[in-house]
Amino acid sequence: MSLNMSGFYIKELTVSGGGQQVNLKFEKGANLVTGASDTGKTYVFSVISYALGSSQEPKTIPEAVGYNEVYLTIATFKNPATYILHRVFGKNQIHIRQVNHTDGLDGKPFSVYKKFTTAGKASAENHISGFLLSLCGLNNLLILESKTTGKTVNLTYSYLRKLTFIDESRIITTGSPFYFSDQYIDRTKSQSLLNLLLTGHDASEVKQIEEQKVKETRITGKLEFLSGQVLRFAHEKELTTAEYATSVGKSHEIYLEIDRELRESIELAKALTARKNEVTLVLQNYYEKLSYKTELLNRFKVLEKQYLSDNERLNFILESSILSSQLGDTLCPICSSPLDENHLLHVSEHENFRVAALEEINRNSTKLIGLRASILDLQTEESEIRIGIAGEGAEISQIELELSENLTPKIEHLRSDLRIYLNAERLLNKISFIDEQLSSLYQEKDRLEKQLKLKETAEDGAIVEYSSLLELSAFIETRLSAWNYEQYVKVDFDSRYQTFDIAISGKNRSSYGKGKRSISFAACLLGLMDYSQINEMNSPNLLVLDSPLTTFEEKKQETTQEDDLLSKQVLRSFFIDFAETSDSSQVIIFDNKMPDRATMQLINGKVNMHVFTGSAQGRFGFFPPSSQN
Repeated sequence: MSLNMSGFYIKELTVSGGGQQVNLKFEKGANLVTGASDTGKTYVFSVISYALGSSQEPKTIPEAVGYNEVYLTIATFKNPATYILHRVFGKNQIHIRQVNHTDGLDGKPFSVYKKFTTAGKASAENHISGFLLSLCGLNNLLILESKTTGKTVNLTYSYLRKLTFIDESRIITTGSPFYFSDQYIDRTKSQSLLNLLLTGHDASEVKQIEEQKVKETRITGKLEFLSGQVLRFAHEKELTTAEYATSVGKSHEIYLEIDRELRESIELAKALTARKNEVTLVLQNYYEKLSYKTELLNRFKVLEKQYLSDNERLNFILESSILSSQLGDTLCPICSSPLDENHLLHVSEHENFRVAALEEINRNSTKLIGLRASILDLQTEESEIRIGIAGEGAEISQIELELSENLTPKIEHLRSDLRIYLNAERLLNKISFIDEQLSSLYQEKDRLEKQLKLKETAEDGAIVEYSSLLELSAFIETRLSAWNYEQYVKVDFDSRYQTFDIAISGKNRSSYGKGKRSISFAACLLGLMDYSQINEMNSPNLLVLDSPLTTFEEKKQETTQEDDLLSKQVLRSFFIDFAETSDSSQVIIFDNKMPDRATMQLINGKVNMHVFTGSAQGRFGFFPPSSQN
């Protein structure tokens, strides 16, 4: 952030009358008042200007009937002090009351309020101009009115207002943003004010007429600079042309074919990759099933062995019992004692055991039959799963082979061809741009060389040093580039007295259509604000613009899709850049256009926004509908 904190910003606007009032609050940085037409946006613009001393009373609109006074709350950036300006419509007096601060202007406290006028000489002590200029650090300064006579005039806030309050009719004009009007008499004053804002020097020590020798030195210096620029561009063109000669150029039709084939290949690669992912999921499912079936099969086989082992044990016991009964002995087969009446119970128990063993064997045999059937089914399922795994794995291998061996190399090759073509196109565009720059430089050289031979009136000479104009142009170029104004933006300054405006990529700003003129007009004044911030120059650090974007959208009805896309891109880029406005300045924009939903998410919380809907939903406008007044 700049250390320069001169100027002031608007905190709140209130319009009242007839026992009713409406207000609108603003903040430091970026402010946007947007919404439907005929909701009072232009009225707010004009009433703020009126509260700051403009002689132009706001146009009466139906909704404003009965409102007859305005209160404007402003605050300084440096050593914060807050003031409320009160003006009754149709009156030349402005009452100012200071709040939340002990000191007034020049350290003198305001007892209750101070009364200022908008009429009479602006240099008078009680004129509103002096108060507002003091807040900007620009009071008691002179600007040049005529180079021929050396006449100077006091800088007034009305001059400064013409660089800070831009209405919807002026922003689309072909005239220079740095000239107050199309009147020839205002041009010297306009240049002198710009020189003051760029250098911090007023016209106190300006000589009446520039000496011929000084003039020749100035023009010679410009010619030397232009000659250096010509050599630089010529060398750059030579290098670019050589690079283009080595590039492989292709026709536009071939480029379209390459682009089409590339898109198809990429879509096919995406489809194959998606199919591979699907097959991989199926394969993973197969492996999970295989693991489960294998584990279950192993358990069944263990259980089969258990059943077989139990049957073997039981059969062995039965065989032992049969062998024992065949011995014919009178001894008890159970306890080996002589068989008598008391031992007959053992024989009965032995028979019961044999019957139980046979039943257990039968049960185990039945279970074995079912178990072996289940084992057979599991083995069949396992075999089918392995076949499925092999099939899916083969498909994945085939897809990977197609991607690695065919599609990926093909896509890389097509991309390489496309890059070569685009690079050739870029080089051609660069050569064309350099040619335009060289042509412009030669024209300017010719003009300056003629000036050395012809006697020139003092008024036709530029007041501002060309180096300062070039530095200002760099700030304007940064803004236009950030907004994607054109693919390649190069801003120069045409300092000719009649023009005194920027040239964009070798083309005068005035030669563009209304849309691009309006947004480049905004870029000029925002660039001037940026210059003042970075170079710590005293300035208002306040800029109020009416409809810099709506006009940009007003194209012919038959527009191509590319034009629509460009328009959306410029609007989106503009709002994103606008949202980064420093808190050491204030920019207020009134426009019908508002950010789209995606852009709104990016700038949310960075822009103080008021939306006038023109309907019952949300805020209707600055005033409520006339039926509610």
